[in-house]
Amino acid sequence: MIHTAMLHWALILAADPPGFAEPRGLQVHCMHQLVGACTAELPATLRRMRLLRNPNTDPLDVCEWHGVQCTVNGLICSIRWRIASKEHGDLHWIPSTTQNVDFLNTRLHREALCTRKLPRALRFCALVRCGLHGNVDLRTLPMNLQRLDLSFNAFTGAIHLTALPLNMQRINFRNNKITKVVVCNNRLPPGLTGAYFHQTKRKVRFRCLDADMIDHRVKRDIFRPEDDAADWGLEEPIVESYGYLTSENSCRCQ
Repeated sequence: MIHTAMLHWALILAADPPGFAEPRGLQVHCMHQLVGACTAELPATLRRMRLLRNPNTDPLDVCEWHGVQCTVNGLICSIRWRIASKEHGDLHWIPSTTQNVDFLNTRLHREALCTRKLPRALRFCALVRCGLHGNVDLRTLPMNLQRLDLSFNAFTGAIHLTALPLNMQRINFRNNKITKVVVCNNRLPPGLTGAYFHQTKRKVRFRCLDADMIDHRVKRDIFRPEDDAADWGLEEPIVESYGYLTSENSCRCQ
């Protein structure tokens, strides 16, 4: 257990230097941990999760799993899953090269989400209806993150909008159990179009640390795609896949 924890933190720390590309073998190990399967159990686990493209797919070729996109160098850059799974995996093992994560109804994770353990390359992250719970710290998000959708989970406690990534554009916490949002207006990213905290069963309290009024971009409203279109000066709403933009530009692995 100690060895596994040390290896995981080594991956996180190693992901920060520019141009870092983790070896494929290590990437495969990360994906095994993500779905909660050892090598011997992997074929059966992937069949239950319906991640194999066909019966002849090599379970160790993670780039051939359903919903996984890789670069020309064979490194994972995008994972998009819609899996009603009962497997016990760990979201903290998403490979460090992953830029786009879009999970819906994929209940792999059983513990609190540590944002410090998310991939440092992450740009778009949607974990919708994934059964996530507990407190979540937005002060330790990946520095390149632009879109974060954690709607329809069971997060509790306070959310701090005091040290967001500089390029953050949108945050969605619809239908959680958030009770308080702490805001520092002067520290909100300039490109932020909206941070949405609509809760159906409780009223969220907002506290501003540096002004009498909360910045208008922090809202109790429900996020709607047409709102995003207006923010971007578009005539038509941007098509959403629950989480981040699904346009060609947003999903391209760079």
